[in-house]
Amino acid sequence: MAYVYRHIRLDTNDVFYIGIANHKRNDYVRANERARRSKWWKKIIEKTDYRIEILFDDVTPEFAKEKEIEFIKLYGRRDLGLGTLVNMTDGGDGLINRVFTAEYRKKLSDAAKNRIVTEEQKNNLRKYRIGRKLSQEHKDKISQANKGYIAADSLKQFRSNRMLKNNPSKGRFGINAINFKGYVKAYKDGVLFGVYEGVYDASRKLNIGSSNINRVIMGNRKTSGGFTFIRE
Repeated sequence: MAYVYRHIRLDTNDVFYIGIANHKRNDYVRANERARRSKWWKKIIEKTDYRIEILFDDVTPEFAKEKEIEFIKLYGRRDLGLGTLVNMTDGGDGLINRVFTAEYRKKLSDAAKNRIVTEEQKNNLRKYRIGRKLSQEHKDKISQANKGYIAADSLKQFRSNRMLKNNPSKGRFGINAINFKGYVKAYKDGVLFGVYEGVYDASRKLNIGSSNINRVIMGNRKTSGGFTFIRE
């Protein structure tokens, strides 16, 4: 179950934050937490103390989200010039109408550039996606989102450069590829059938999807097209 809470500054008695959280131990951890807050929230509590009020308790997450949206709209967001709240979104799913400052975007960019993904994490991501089936509703949402989509000029240029002569990997396959990972051996009924210059080469010559070949190599499936594959 979930709850909806608000923070009220004591110097002006204004509501300055609306939040929701899931109950874990019935101790309202998130409502009382100070660490994971925005700098605007922290600036307020540097000036004044505040009190916490629980507006709704032991409600469903869906109901809590609806009420969060209603109360944020009622009190108004400060960053949009509509009220006293330091909430950075319209509530509900955490990203509705969020305003990303240049400083925040740079922090996200720096964090992504410095992030190191281990081989274990990569394997876990691969396993998670293998066999995953999208519902028809999910497919319809993706289709609807893509309708009328127009890529920015910068993205068009990036795609063009990636596909054309500016891409140093263009036209380089097999052992000539910059990221060549090794030869791929194909076995049929336990007998070596052929040796290929990577997954793409094996896929093209055996008419088997490269993703399926990769899954066999990673051990996520036993065979593909009647073949087993190993990379050396």
